[in-house]
Amino acid sequence: MNPLLDKNTLQFGAIPFDKIKVENFIPALKEVIDKANRSIEEMKNSKDKPTFKNTIEYLEKVQSEVDFVSGVFFNLHSVKSSEEMQNIAKEVSALSIGFHNDLSLDQRIFEKVNQVYKNIESSELGGEEVKLLEKYYKSFVRNGANLNDEGKEELRNIDRKMGDLSIEFGDHLLDETNSFELILKKPEDIVGLPEFLLEAASLAAKEKGLDKGNYLFTLDYPSYIPFMTHSERRDLREKLYRVFMSRCFKGGKNDNKSIVKELAVLRHQRANLLGYGTHAEFVLEERMAKKPESVSELIKTLLENAKPVGKAEMEELKAFSKRLNGPENLEAWDYAFYQEKLRKEKFDIDDEILKPYFALEKVISGFSKLQLERSCRI
Repeated sequence: MNPLLDKNTLQFGAIPFDKIKVENFIPALKEVIDKANRSIEEMKNSKDKPTFKNTIEYLEKVQSEVDFVSGVFFNLHSVKSSEEMQNIAKEVSALSIGFHNDLSLDQRIFEKVNQVYKNIESSELGGEEVKLLEKYYKSFVRNGANLNDEGKEELRNIDRKMGDLSIEFGDHLLDETNSFELILKKPEDIVGLPEFLLEAASLAAKEKGLDKGNYLFTLDYPSYIPFMTHSERRDLREKLYRVFMSRCFKGGKNDNKSIVKELAVLRHQRANLLGYGTHAEFVLEERMAKKPESVSELIKTLLENAKPVGKAEMEELKAFSKRLNGPENLEAWDYAFYQEKLRKEKFDIDDEILKPYFALEKVISGFSKLQLERSCRI
């Protein structure tokens, strides 16, 4: 049995992560892609007039299982990867990208979508249906449906390269993140750190086989952010900050500089191939801003209005630091620390005091109650 293919009976469609194994992904993805391709062939060979239901709704359902399997994989790959997952990541990416390329570049499928789209004015579709139809039509056009065969093949090659490079980028970042450990033991090294962080660091040290009394801190956000916010040891904050900010950009096997450059070039080539001047133009067309000029104007407006406020806040923070006998010239590794102390002094807000009110079981219980109340009102 493959938990990625079994019918999900968990509440709210929760994913059974505890049952999923790395070896489940490739067989599951191949199976759902084969199933989807058979369904797509049936649609292509159908003589029925294309409608929203037999075209757009049909495609939505066909893709859902493929997107589910690949989505679960890449979510796990980004937050809790392993050597096994890294070994199959490129194959999962190639299968997923290949499937979506085949679909979006299929001329017969696009003709059916186009036919439904042309009749949008005379249809009796609701607002959500119209939005979904427009989304599908634009997605096909924006992903190469109108390209000639040569252009489509070039697009496939670009997407394949970008997929591989993205996986490589992520693997490098994960390796760099996992390779750093800050092990502390002396009482003076952990001054200021809250109990919840020390408990987590103690457990992390224990899992690594370290002696009792050791605390292990890493570059993972749940460890890094609280340490930078609460540690009284400025030298350790600086050390952690510099390692965190230089991940994959200091040479060696995990350096990502060349990958970033190549991805930028490929994005530009892809945008040009699809008729856009830049990658920014391609991305922003479907965003609120619509065009790069609007973004530039917004940034300019924000700068004009926010900079004076930011300067005033920085002066306040510097004065506050000086009052506590801290540095007059704050560095990047100082901001979170002094902002937290200033916030506590001004507003009497303490994360440790608030934590009991946001325990996981209480949040879930409150969420479920809210859902029930909404259901009753409906």
